[in-house]
Amino acid sequence: MKFKQNSQTGFTLIEVMVVVFIVGLILAMVLPRAMRASVDTKYQLVRQGATEIAAWANEWARREITLQPETAVSTLNDYMQTLGDSGSVDWIAASDNTSNWQGTPEKIPTRGSAPNDVPSTTVKDIMPQDKVIKNPFNGLYMFSGNNLPSGTNIFPGALGCAYVADGVYNYYALIFQGTDATSVTDFYANMGTSLEGLRSGVYINRLRP
Repeated sequence: MKFKQNSQTGFTLIEVMVVVFIVGLILAMVLPRAMRASVDTKYQLVRQGATEIAAWANEWARREITLQPETAVSTLNDYMQTLGDSGSVDWIAASDNTSNWQGTPEKIPTRGSAPNDVPSTTVKDIMPQDKVIKNPFNGLYMFSGNNLPSGTNIFPGALGCAYVADGVYNYYALIFQGTDATSVTDFYANMGTSLEGLRSGVYINRLRP
């Protein structure tokens, strides 16, 4: 009597190991690219949000010009200077009176004597409350104190405003931190508080002092 030899079914251990190796190799190549694409998308969203906030900054300055006393000699540049810092940065998430992004309005000396030297609003005050611009890296409101870098506390996507002399003009821009930032003075890509660094940021305005 002859016995039929059963044909082999399934995969051998070596075949399984080869498949696992190939899948692992593919994942090793694909996952970093997918993660990088996700981060790049978030940077684009930060720029979009910053562009909108920059537009509101200009609107705020124009509104305050129309509201200032008749005797005031304040210019758009005077108002813009209370939103940024020359050679440094004013974070929009700061709620103290170091800038006019939010919180207690900062004085503008050329606007007149107290109490006329204080603007009636801040940038945050005039922005629509039903349209909250969030930091895509943490999902928090851009003006939230939890987006305020300090010391070694870094927040990717956190926005700051700075300006620098550009010939006979002041150049204003928003810059932000990246995922690889290591300090509060470390910004995304080529951004920084120099003229070149601000030109890599999000443009706000260019005004004569």
